[in-house]
Amino acid sequence: MRQPRPMSRAPCPAAAAGLSLILIGGRAVPVRAEESLWDQVKTQVLKTTDSSPVVSAERAVKDAERKSGRYDPDVADAVETLAALYEADGRYAEAEHALKRALEIRERKGGAGSPQAATMRHRLAAIAFSQGRPADAERLLKQALAMRQVELGPDHPDVATALDALVTLYKATGRTEELEPLLKRAVAIREWHQWTEPLAYGRVLNVLAAYYVEQHRVPDAIAATEQALAVDESAEDTDSAIVATDLSSLAALYQTASRLNDAKTMYRRAIEAWDSSLKPDHPEVASTLEEYAQLLRNLGAVPQAEEAEARAHTIRAHAMVSPGVR
Repeated sequence: MRQPRPMSRAPCPAAAAGLSLILIGGRAVPVRAEESLWDQVKTQVLKTTDSSPVVSAERAVKDAERKSGRYDPDVADAVETLAALYEADGRYAEAEHALKRALEIRERKGGAGSPQAATMRHRLAAIAFSQGRPADAERLLKQALAMRQVELGPDHPDVATALDALVTLYKATGRTEELEPLLKRAVAIREWHQWTEPLAYGRVLNVLAAYYVEQHRVPDAIAATEQALAVDESAEDTDSAIVATDLSSLAALYQTASRLNDAKTMYRRAIEAWDSSLKPDHPEVASTLEEYAQLLRNLGAVPQAEEAEARAHTIRAHAMVSPGVR
């Protein structure tokens, strides 16, 4: 069964493997901070003619130190850039050392509770997890959560982001019994801000729905996915692919609940949404067609099922000839 899943947003190129991919690439780290970091990489490093961006970043750190002193915010900017490059290069020990130094500078200048200090704790947690230190990762994420609550208030969207990060960690370490209260709190915060950040609200509803599926709580999963669909459809800047994912997930859940006619309707709508957002020969369209065809066979609509299967087969064959289709 297709499980409800959040649509992925554009990943940060600094993301390393494991939790780092989710915490940074999945935007558990505040988006603005990561985009700012990579603006620095592009302007300070990638425009240079050096063969190694790391060498350029190391030189940028030394230049900033000579110009401004060891504890100037410009030095912290340069060190964060260097840490991101170390991370991307798999040099996690060096990345962690650099981030700790940048954190020390930020806390000297902005105080221990500054938003930048919380963001760096997220990134340090990602590295700690990737190095097999989940206890350190949890400690850092809880520190970041507490800092955001004090600095921004308990209902700020960045608090929900910090909760998302803890959810990711607990899922990765099998601590499923601790997920629901965190998810429900994140949902409540996102609901409060749904008029300004509707897609974030829809995404966390889908995460909650996926949790319910894993716990075999299908009615709860259906309710959360229906709510996510309503939110995503009403958002002005929704990508049709996000709506298609909601529809596909809801169709599969209806099918599991033996609501076959409702499932049929959702699959039709999902195929239409995929067609409008993707190329008609995209593999995701084929997957939904195959699921729809199986449902049609269960309903005894064999000719319709064969038609859907034929289209899915054509898409799969085209993908084999043109593997670049994504």
